[in-house]
Amino acid sequence: MILQDGNFALYVWCRIALRTGVCSSAISTMTWDRVFFDSNLFKLEQHETKDLRGHIYLGEDGEWKLKYVPEYLRKISLQWKILSPDTQFLWFAGKNYVPSNKHEAHKIRMQMSKNLKYCYSKISHMVTPQTREYMMKRPDHMLRHILVQQLKDSGLTNEEIADSFGWRSSDRVKNWYSKPSEKNLQEIGKRIEKIIF
Repeated sequence: MILQDGNFALYVWCRIALRTGVCSSAISTMTWDRVFFDSNLFKLEQHETKDLRGHIYLGEDGEWKLKYVPEYLRKISLQWKILSPDTQFLWFAGKNYVPSNKHEAHKIRMQMSKNLKYCYSKISHMVTPQTREYMMKRPDHMLRHILVQQLKDSGLTNEEIADSFGWRSSDRVKNWYSKPSEKNLQEIGKRIEKIIF
């Protein structure tokens, strides 16, 4: 749907978000020098400010998180790089002035959020009222929840998700980012039915 609307930038943004589970602030400040096209397994680094680890970037404390991402993301990232060949950041040219770069990153986040809301409005009739409310309030953050739910539904453990995507605790993944799928609830219901007490 996003590609049909002709918004390749938003498409790349969403695919990165869905495959890295990163906050929108970390996506908006990504730089090409931390996207490793030449590695055997495609990987990239993103600066997350939710964990204060002494890695100062654009004046903010955080941690550089290494993510191994699916191969198709290399292809669309290369396509995006061709469309923006002279930029330091993925979404804007960049300047030698930290406040200017932070301002540009903020503008990009706001624009992508607005674009996501527009896309979500087209499919809002297909989701539950709670999901609809959340995706319109937190359009970027919704992508993190989608990632975790898809991974959990595919059988990954909370520990595997936390390790791969940079959460410090598997409890955070368990308690905050996902809930059992309806299929899992049905399977649990069948097992419970067999318990006699």
